[in-house]
Amino acid sequence: MDWLINRIPESQLSNYLWWLTVLAPILGLAFVIAGLRIKDRISEMQAVTKTSLEPTPDMQEALLSWAKERAKADYEILLMKAKDEANIPIQELQRLKADSEARSKAADGLPGLIFFTIIEIRPMGNGRRQYIFDFGKFQKERLSVYISPDNIFTMCLYDINGEPHPVLLPIGDGYVPTGRKFSLGCEVGIKQDSTFLRVWVDGVEKSAVTLPFKTDIGLLNPADGVIGCDLEHSNGASFDVYIHMILKEILNSTKRQDLINHTTKFISNISPSRTLRFEGNQFIGTGSPGSSALALPADESRRPRYVSP
Repeated sequence: MDWLINRIPESQLSNYLWWLTVLAPILGLAFVIAGLRIKDRISEMQAVTKTSLEPTPDMQEALLSWAKERAKADYEILLMKAKDEANIPIQELQRLKADSEARSKAADGLPGLIFFTIIEIRPMGNGRRQYIFDFGKFQKERLSVYISPDNIFTMCLYDINGEPHPVLLPIGDGYVPTGRKFSLGCEVGIKQDSTFLRVWVDGVEKSAVTLPFKTDIGLLNPADGVIGCDLEHSNGASFDVYIHMILKEILNSTKRQDLINHTTKFISNISPSRTLRFEGNQFIGTGSPGSSALALPADESRRPRYVSP
């Protein structure tokens, strides 16, 4: 700075000092104003950011809609896998069971349908579907219960448009047992905004699926059905039936256990104890809900026979 001052003539030095004295406060004020504007801008940006993080009712509604669409999309993926003869990994079945466990209580008391039986299954393993129970129409408004060619127990509801909605679980201990007598329930419950499908064994839920929409099942008539094969009277399974019935309401856990206890006691009091044996080529008609009448086929060779278990 001393070098610069020495280079300026004394006649001009006073003029430079005067301008510096005038401009210094002006420049300082300009910097202060610019700093205040920057601070205000930062505050505005923070306010906007804070406001944008608070969800509005519209945003919440959009989020709920997205969640429902995502749930439906996930189910569609599962459905595509199910159409390939229910080829779903065991861990996926376990995840479905865990996800539906809490929601299953909401189905108690719903209008719907239960196919209940005390049964002993003997898988034949012949590379085709093995139908235990089937009723409704051929292409739609149908409920089918069968073992798939790859040994997956399947309950499949076909809606009024023929779209399948399956519940799947493995054959074997801990799921659907073979070689022993057990109680089996296959349920369909309908609500205003959802549909609930469930399979339980000995009173315990083993697999369930909740659809995030109401399924139109049409005129699903249990009287239009068969036990032992499919609707075309083919693809039969090998099993023994001790008792069967069709109910029109989803039972809560207490009523479900009462049903099991009463039917088990009834069976134990039959003397001599008898069971209907199906060996892959036999079937009977289901009859109306609540009716114990059996609709036997005209061909005697296709009638199940009574045996002592």
